[in-house]
Parts: sequence; structure tokens; C-alpha cells
Amino acid sequence: MISVFTSTFGELLEADDRMLIKGDAIVAYAQALEELRHTRGPEAGHIVSAALDEVRQALAVLGEDPDLLEIEGLLTRLEGQY
Repeated sequence: MISVFTSTFGELLEADDRMLIKGDAIVAYAQALEELRHTRGPEAGHIVSAALDEVRQALAVLGEDPDLLEIEGLLTRLEGQY
């Protein structure tokens, strides 16, 4: 199934960017998990901290988002391991 979406550039610029902020935080989390598969030691801690910062920045903008709160909890537990 193919979906088509048509919009002007102006409409895209005027759109609410909350989902983009959330998406960026989720991507940072996923990328951190992928990097952790190949990284150990202090560098792993830096990876987790960077992803956690991204998620917390998103939470500061979006408020109590349940998905991001769950990811924050997971990253916080991971951060304690490094």
C-alpha cells in the first residue's frame, strides 16, 4: 500500500514540530543502543549520557510524554552501568 501526502513548504514550516522533537529523541536512543553493541568502557558511558541528554531536552519541551519517560528510565539504568 502506498500513501501520498501533498503539502506546501509553507504548510510544513507552520506545522507543530512536537513530533519531530520526540522523533529526534527516539532516534538518539536507538542510535545509542546500536553504538553500545560495539562499545565498552568510558566511551559507552558517554554514548548513554548523550542520548539521555537528548531525551531530557525533549521532555523539557514536550512535558510528561509516557514514551520518553520510559526511555529516560531505561537510559538512566544503563547510565548506572557505565
